[in-house]
Amino acid sequence: MLPRPKSKVDPFKRVVSIFVIVVFFLIASAVYVGVLPTKEPTMPVIHILLLKFKPTTNPEAVQRLSEQVVALKDTCVHPETNKPYIILGKGGINNSPEKHSAGLTHGYILEFKDDEDRDYFLDKDPSHKAFVDAISQESDDYLVLDFTPGVY
Repeated sequence: MLPRPKSKVDPFKRVVSIFVIVVFFLIASAVYVGVLPTKEPTMPVIHILLLKFKPTTNPEAVQRLSEQVVALKDTCVHPETNKPYIILGKGGINNSPEKHSAGLTHGYILEFKDDEDRDYFLDKDPSHKAFVDAISQESDDYLVLDFTPGVY
């Protein structure tokens, strides 16, 4: 029988290498079977605001408030990143030929990365709270609807 050749690898390095490989496979298998938490992919949230302005609201106020709601995209800043967090802000006057607007005259859409950003917007954002105070003085009625695209 021939003598076994001496290994050129340091025994300590061999043990560490085997340990690292075992730990990697344990973590990978734990993630695969769901033992370790993984971050769920975020789903966007569309926030729709439909308004009926008071008959006494002058056109300049309607224009100013409409610009203010669309500008929330830039004025609402996330407290952790100090950056705007609204993805999309659009709006305009109702121009539907269908007669089913229930008297609501203007519509606005805001898009959020996820429900956490939307919830911060609704519950805590000072720019949103200032807008709510301003618009409540000039609107007769409103409707809010939020949805996640593709979730039925």
